[in-house]
Amino acid sequence: MLKHDKQNAPSLLSPIQVGPMTIRNRVLVSAHQPGLAENGLPTDQYIEYHRTLAAGGAGIQTTGATSVHPTGMNEYHCLVNHDDSIIPGYKRLAHAVHSEGGRIITQLAHFGAYGWSSLLEEPLWAPSPVASELVRETPHQMTKEEIKEVVGAFGEAARRVKEGGLMVSK
Repeated sequence: MLKHDKQNAPSLLSPIQVGPMTIRNRVLVSAHQPGLAENGLPTDQYIEYHRTLAAGGAGIQTTGATSVHPTGMNEYHCLVNHDDSIIPGYKRLAHAVHSEGGRIITQLAHFGAYGWSSLLEEPLWAPSPVASELVRETPHQMTKEEIKEVVGAFGEAARRVKEGGLMVSK
């Protein structure tokens, strides 16, 4: 018979320390797109959706993939982190989730060959000119300078996530 050893196999519902963040339990809501953002920003419905997940007891939840650069978008109704206009929405989202005892993080992304040029009105950017199986569109092969630009966009997006309160220690 197996015996539960709390020291070596903690309960799913026990707190866990992840970096500077204490999470109330080990229940994770993985990244997904609820399709509730509008113009790249979280709507009241988007925020209520995540607040409800936290109120239900999730320890930590993740927003769906969030574009960090205009050349790497792939969905309508998802969050877009291209400039500081996302920060007030992040603050509202963080407050809603944190007020229920949960934690929320965001998944930052550049979709490369998996993006949709119809959202961009320009060619997709990717490290190589190879079409993805999903989109089947040959992307523009990024130059070293363009790669540096996207890397910088990730850094700026991370700053906005932090300013928005999604990365907190408690």
